Amino acid sequence: RHLFKNYELLPLGESDRPNFIKKLIKNKEDQKALIVKLSSASEGVIDLLKTPLLMTFFVHIYQGRRKLPNSNSEFFDELFSTILSRHDGLKAAYDRPSKCGFTDKELFDLLYFLSDLLIKSQKLLCNPSLIRRESPI
Repeated sequence: RHLFKNYELLPLGESDRPNFIKKLIKNKEDQKALIVKLSSASEGVIDLLKTPLLMTFFVHIYQGRRKLPNSNSEFFDELFSTILSRHDGLKAAYDRPSKCGFTDKELFDLLYFLSDLLIKSQKLLCNPSLIRRESPI
């Protein structure tokens, strides 16, 4: 017996985006501005907007910046910064001490390095000794 049901979602299409944006953004002028900007967005950026999760992240990033990312890498850079700062940033007067001692930039660089290392090795798990041997940090 399973506790969860899995559902397969169809990719969001161009016609789905306006209604999705209207659900996430309350202000009608802001809704319209993003919908208009998306009509001239690069194909790479549009390709990101095929799942509800990425579309939600995209809208939250847009609301903070008021401009569209120019590329996928710019989107994911902004996503990393947004997630890192918003998680604790939404908690009033709370500054979580870093247990690892890394700055945000060092943490980004390390995660980037790990993802690159795993892609190159074509493995989902990585031996810690390989990380220590190859790490630039």
